Amino acid sequence: MTAAVSETVTAPSNVECVCGPKRVNILLFDFEDVKHNASSTLEKYQQIFREMNASFYRQSYGQMWLVEGNVYGWFTALTLHRPISLRGLNVTATPVSDTDASELEDAATSTAFFNLHIAPTDDSEWPYNESYLFAVFAGDVYAWAMMGSSRVHMSSQAYRLAIIGESWGVTTFMHEFAHVMGLDDVPESTMGPWDLMGPGFGDRLCVWSRLQLGWLRDRDLVSPNTTATASVLILGSSDDPSGIRAMKIQVPKSQYGEQIETTDSVLPKVWAETTEVWAEAQNGKVAVYMYQNVYTKDIYCGHWGCDFGISSRPDLRLLSELSDENTSAGRVFVSQEMKLAVILLEMTTDGVKIKVTNRVEGAKAEQSLIALEQARRSYESAASFRGDVLDPNWNQTMSRAKEALVSAWESFRKGDFDSAIASAMKSQENARNAEELVRKAQEEQARLQTATMWLAVACCLVLVVVIGYVRWHRKPRPKQEKMDRYTA
Repeated sequence: MTAAVSETVTAPSNVECVCGPKRVNILLFDFEDVKHNASSTLEKYQQIFREMNASFYRQSYGQMWLVEGNVYGWFTALTLHRPISLRGLNVTATPVSDTDASELEDAATSTAFFNLHIAPTDDSEWPYNESYLFAVFAGDVYAWAMMGSSRVHMSSQAYRLAIIGESWGVTTFMHEFAHVMGLDDVPESTMGPWDLMGPGFGDRLCVWSRLQLGWLRDRDLVSPNTTATASVLILGSSDDPSGIRAMKIQVPKSQYGEQIETTDSVLPKVWAETTEVWAEAQNGKVAVYMYQNVYTKDIYCGHWGCDFGISSRPDLRLLSELSDENTSAGRVFVSQEMKLAVILLEMTTDGVKIKVTNRVEGAKAEQSLIALEQARRSYESAASFRGDVLDPNWNQTMSRAKEALVSAWESFRKGDFDSAIASAMKSQENARNAEELVRKAQEEQARLQTATMWLAVACCLVLVVVIGYVRWHRKPRPKQEKMDRYTA
């Protein structure tokens, strides 16, 4: 959360870099009536400082790091829950009272300046010698940061200050520190784990945010033309220290724009302009997201009367997460409104190969992935269907099916989706032929087994007859023996 609304930050390539060492000190405060938990030790906040430093050093590509990291406290200041007649401090939930928030801010800056003699930043030194403060308060205090500097009793000296409750973890500390570095909230963001400034509170800044801090320049991006098909290669991780970290697609305003009518008849329209589509990779996935400027007309009233004013804010929206899967949903993003498609062709050790093209080509990519999936299933089915049947043509047919499947994937990775579909269909046909060969061989084997069984039955019957015949003729007959003895 921020304590003040800032202007929308665009993405200039000449923005001043938030680089070099940043002096950070952490002050711990109890209230008169609320004390900190036993688990909130100085060592806990020293560890948070170390984790913040390591993360920001990596994300800034070694250009920004935190120093000092002293933890002071616990000090006692203010009363959180006051008698009803005096009203307690409204600082435990949003929206935080500006008046109550300033009491905590004054307590922090006064303690740092007068008690601890922590050197603030003079206006003439900014931004080369900033002094950053975290004021941690006991209990369920909300978290917010000053987008500008918090001055010490109206002097020219100031601190960059963040207020935070003791229960918050390292991700919230990083979020508030990004505020004091100059980044605004992205309240409507759907970026989830891809960006630290959205409501999802990821543990990293997306490439767009890093560009605002000067950690990246236009030379670190690739910007294909939306009017032509292009294949681009970006790094497999946006944290890599060198190379192309992301792809930025400039979408013409005439190509896509969103108008949102308000229900309030007094206020004019609220509208959003889509200007850029970004793609970056991390942890085996590619995020495709959209950057917008959202404009709002508000009414500002004072002793002079009321007037209209236009405010704007950045908005980042995750459009799709692409991964190295053999499905159309996992590899292809198609936008009918923006008339473009982003296709993940391949993930290699060198980076991620992405194709930017039109909707028609995107539909072909989806069809080719469906055909590839069907061919894979047919091949695996044919391989498992073989059993113990041996056929001299089976190996050759399966080899052709495998070669066609490999060729189909090679065509897909090159962005030739028509050839990928043709090769996938050829592979599927060969796999089906292999299954047919096995089926015919199994039927022939079944016939042979049946014939062999009946032959064995016949042989058994013949054997029984022969044995009976032999036994009958070899056994002497009693009457004949008596007649022979009488004749003699």
